[in-house]
Amino acid sequence: MALVAGRDSASAHYFSPCYQASLSDSAAGGAADITTVFGVGIGADCVSGGGDDDIVQYNFGAVIGFTPPEWDVAADADVPDGTKVGTLDARATLGLLNNPCNTTLNVSFDLLEATTDTSNTIDPLPAGTPDRLKPLSQDSDGNGVPDAADHWPSYLTTEFEGVDLSNVRARLVGINTLTVPGTTVVLNFVLFEPGAKISDEINLDPRLGYPSVTVLQDPTAPVSNSDPVNDFCSPLFTTTTISGDFRGNPPDGAYNLVVFVVSQRDEDEDGIENALDPCNTIPDPDWDPRGDRIQDPGDKDGDGVPDVCDPFPTTRSEGSSPGAGAFSDEDNDGWMNRNDNCVVDPNPDQADADSDAIGDACDPDPQTPSAHRHALCFVQVVNVGSGGTPAVEPQSVQPCDPSAPLDGSAGSGGSAGGGGGAGNAGSDGAGVGTEVQSESVTQGGAGAAGGPAGGPASGVGSLAPAAGSVPAWGAALAGLGSAGLLGFIGRALLGLRRRH
Repeated sequence: MALVAGRDSASAHYFSPCYQASLSDSAAGGAADITTVFGVGIGADCVSGGGDDDIVQYNFGAVIGFTPPEWDVAADADVPDGTKVGTLDARATLGLLNNPCNTTLNVSFDLLEATTDTSNTIDPLPAGTPDRLKPLSQDSDGNGVPDAADHWPSYLTTEFEGVDLSNVRARLVGINTLTVPGTTVVLNFVLFEPGAKISDEINLDPRLGYPSVTVLQDPTAPVSNSDPVNDFCSPLFTTTTISGDFRGNPPDGAYNLVVFVVSQRDEDEDGIENALDPCNTIPDPDWDPRGDRIQDPGDKDGDGVPDVCDPFPTTRSEGSSPGAGAFSDEDNDGWMNRNDNCVVDPNPDQADADSDAIGDACDPDPQTPSAHRHALCFVQVVNVGSGGTPAVEPQSVQPCDPSAPLDGSAGSGGSAGGGGGAGNAGSDGAGVGTEVQSESVTQGGAGAAGGPAGGPASGVGSLAPAAGSVPAWGAALAGLGSAGLLGFIGRALLGLRRRH
């Protein structure tokens, strides 16, 4: 695998996230609040709400964010369970009831320190039970701490099967019970020791620092055809702030802020990721899953099946109900067209052995994930105090350079109770995006240039956990063979099934 740099019109069109970060205090030893902004499809300026630089993009499927080792990360024992350490606000774009991605959902979380004791577990309600994560939001022992914070959710052990959980250093949890009535939404941010093995396909050099994984809801739960959300799309916008009460800046110097980002997969490379594309193997340039179904020239009958693979392009699907796109089921297998991973091949079990969002019933190679995806490595140099020179060049180590040897030593410890280093108010560092060409990846975005001295530096985003350097909705697990855990953001918010 090689490294190539750059941005072109094709890469920008398909996958070019944005990221901005700032510290409230850039002095060495300062107790700084960290604020990060991440966006997909909102342009390099990371400003949500329209603009000439806003472009249609793949959503991202997995992200690994690294807290530089010099910053350190507070261990579970260093902060009492249930302590509020930050906040996260997100705006996601969803498709509902077989309709296009034109519904916006705002969701907010208080982020709490949580136990890493894997023997002290809590279980969700049985699969198929409404609001099955409700027990995690309760306080069964009356100690003022939600059970998701002072217990380890049992599904995390299942999700991390094969991973050495003794390498878990810290965990944060966010719980939302208000955005979607009758649905408890739970975010778990799991931080590992430097160099921990969390994937069979990629290696993480310990010199990059503490890797982080985010789990939204219970990704081990069975799928359901009763879910109202059919798609999770770009644009996506998140803002996260971590309190300076639980971290301290490292000594004067320059530090690398590194994120490894992987896009959603796109089998036919038509700019529409598999999870949004009912015609996964046939390019459909006239189909717009993110637009207005009624006026979409690529879907004349408005049933959610593009004309290029619709057996009856001028006749609504069997099983349709009135309304544009509503409850259309072309193959009568019980799954709405936009919610069906094989839209014209009946597959009520929705089996997807390689987790590439193409069901086995219509996948040309059901045992091998769709090859077309974009892996990007982004680096932002962060100056603290008088600055300096970073200790390592991230593009020369794994995972940014998959052919590089692994360093055997973990990074040096930093200030106790550390949280994360991000672009700071006095930084003139720039985010630099470099594509890691994996499989048949051919396109990718680049990091946006850093802001001027005295303003926040910007780069391309991480959705890494909140106790790390670039908190938000990060995900990396299972070799990135699927869309990672990130694909659950929209779906899980309304109990949507796993499709990625």
